Amino acid sequence: MPALFEPLGSHCDRSQCRDLGNDCMANLAEGEPAACADGYEPSTQPATWGADNFNCCAPVADAETFALALEQCIRETAVAVSATVPVWADHCESVTAKTVFQRRQLNRAVDKLYQAHGYQAALWCAMPPTSI
Repeated sequence: MPALFEPLGSHCDRSQCRDLGNDCMANLAEGEPAACADGYEPSTQPATWGADNFNCCAPVADAETFALALEQCIRETAVAVSATVPVWADHCESVTAKTVFQRRQLNRAVDKLYQAHGYQAALWCAMPPTSI
């Protein structure tokens, strides 16, 4: 499940919160700014209290790097799904069984993108080829 306030292409981690209490609940107006461990940035500087009102995210890759990685992932997953169509599309099979099979085929490309750019990037990559 993606974290709240997760910028596209980022990798966020609530365990990196360094506000008072390390609980990802801050309020700049009340004197408790959002803060994160080195190498992470607050997703926002909240001005009101609220549960989990910010997240700590690794800096987002530049747009060109992200776009190239996403394009490569989509190409790799499309090739994998197309190459395996006879295995999963030629007969009746449960949606769950097809999904499990496709996930095994997509692991390499999607997981690589997830590690580099986060949950939403992995979704963007997986959706086009799996909707065939």
